Amino acid sequence: MRHHHYYSDGFAIFFIVTLVALIMYSAFSNPYGRMSRVKNPFETRRQGRTIALLKRFNLKVCKSFFWHGFAYAKCAWHIVSNVHAGEKARSRSLEGVIRDIHKVRFNPKRPYLISGDHFNVFYPRNLGVFYYATLDPRTALGKSDWENRQRIYLQTVAYAIAAFTKNGDCTTTIVPVGPRAVSCINIYHYPSDALYGVLFGLSTLIDNSFFVKRYPFESENSFGLETKTAAGNLLEENRDALALLITKYYNRVFDTETGLIKKDIHISSAKDITVRTSAFYDNVIFWKTFMLARTLGIENIPAVDLPKLKTRILETYWQETEGYFLEDSSSEGVAGKYYSADWLAAYFTGFLDVTKSDERRYLERATLYTIQEGIDMPFPLRYQQTNRASRQVPVVRLFVASYGGTAIWSFWGAEFIKVLVALSEYDNQHLFLERAARHIGAYSKNMVRYYGYPETYDTAGNMLRTPFYNSVRQTGWVVGYEQAVAMFKSMSTRLEVAKSDSVLEIVETL
Repeated sequence: MRHHHYYSDGFAIFFIVTLVALIMYSAFSNPYGRMSRVKNPFETRRQGRTIALLKRFNLKVCKSFFWHGFAYAKCAWHIVSNVHAGEKARSRSLEGVIRDIHKVRFNPKRPYLISGDHFNVFYPRNLGVFYYATLDPRTALGKSDWENRQRIYLQTVAYAIAAFTKNGDCTTTIVPVGPRAVSCINIYHYPSDALYGVLFGLSTLIDNSFFVKRYPFESENSFGLETKTAAGNLLEENRDALALLITKYYNRVFDTETGLIKKDIHISSAKDITVRTSAFYDNVIFWKTFMLARTLGIENIPAVDLPKLKTRILETYWQETEGYFLEDSSSEGVAGKYYSADWLAAYFTGFLDVTKSDERRYLERATLYTIQEGIDMPFPLRYQQTNRASRQVPVVRLFVASYGGTAIWSFWGAEFIKVLVALSEYDNQHLFLERAARHIGAYSKNMVRYYGYPETYDTAGNMLRTPFYNSVRQTGWVVGYEQAVAMFKSMSTRLEVAKSDSVLEIVETL
C-alpha cells in the first residue's frame, strides 16, 4: 500500500509540473498573448507606393513526436482556458465596434491573421475562407486600415508558405512552439482547403479585381492594391515548392477513377468538426485550387480538366427534386439526403456565377430551400436543420454538439446575405432583399449587444456559450458583414423594392 501511495503522489506531482509547464510555455509561444516571445519571421514596410515584404529569419519547423504532441496540447489548452474569457470591443456603437475589431485583428505587428481569442494558432484556410474579403478595398475604414489589412494579409501568406515548404506538406494548423519555430499539425485530418487558402491569398495579393464583379457595389474608396510586386516575388521564389505541394495534395485527395475527391479518406475543411466523405465543399475547393494554380501559372502539376470536373460535381451533388446540394457522398449522407450550408462556397469561390442564368438557378433554389426549412432563422446561418451529432468528431460531440449542426455561424450568415442580395437583382426581389434587410438588422443589433462580431450563436440567437466552449467574440470575419451591408445598400437604392418600409428601416440605421 505504501508503494502505491508513493506512486500516486509521484504521478500527481508529475501531472501538476507538466500542466504548469504547458501553461507557461503556451503563454510564451502565443503571439497574441502578453507574455509572448514569438518573433515575426516577416516584416512589411511601405516603400513609396508599394508595400514590401522582408524576411527577418528562416522559420524553423519542428517535426518530432514531442513537438507535435505539445502543439495539440497547446491548442486544447487555449480553448479550455478561454471558456470564461473573451475579448470585448470597447465601443458601444456599431461603427465603433467595427473599428475596434479592425484595430485588434488587422495588426501588422502580429505574424498572421487569427479568428481571435483561443484560436491564436494559424489556420491557413482563413486566407481563402473566413478572411477572403480582407483585400476588398471598398470596405476599408480609411487609408491606415487598408494598409494594415494588406500588410497583415501579405505576412500571413508568406508565413504559411514558409511553414509548408519547410514541412514538406500542407496541414490544417501551424502552431508556434518557440520564438522562431512552429509545428505543423492536422486537426483532425489532412486539409482540403489549406493549400487553397495559400493560393487564393497569393492570387488576390496580385490581383483583387474580381471583388467588383462578384460583389457589385459602389464605394468612395479608391485605394489601389499595393502588394502586387511583393506577392509576385513571393510567387516566383516559391513556384517550384508550391508545385510540389499541389502535387502532393492531388495525390492525397483525388480519385482519378471517379474524377472526384476520394471516398476512402476523411479530410478536414472549414467544417472540420464533421466527418464527411467526398463532401461537395471539398470538391468545389479542389476545383478552385487548380483554377488558382492555373491563374498563377504554376507548372509541373497534375493536369485537371476543370470544365469536366465542374460538370461532374454538379451532376453528383445537385438534388434536382429537393433543390439543394448534397452534403457528401457517404452512404449515410446519400440515404439521408443531407444538406449543409457550406454549399455557399460555390458562390464565394466563383464556382457558380450569379450573372449566368443556368448557374444562377442552383443558387436560387438552394437559397429558397434554406429559407423554406427555416435554416436562416432567427438569423443566418445554421449548418443544417439538426445537429447530426453522430457525424461529428468525438470531442465536439461530447462538449459542444451543436457546433457543427444547429449553431449559427456568423461567417456563413454574411455569405448567405450576400447571395440573397445578389439574387434580388434577378429573382424574388421582395423576398430576397427584405430577408437580407432583416438579417442585417439582427447582426447589427447583436454586434452592439455583444461588443463584437461573435463567431457562433446558439439556435436561439444568443452568443454560443457552454461549460466547455465560449464563442470567439471579436472575429475579423466582420469584413464579410461589411461587404454584405455595402452590397445591400447599393442594391436597395437601385431596385423598386427599396421603397419597402422594412428595407428602408434597415437602410436608415446603417
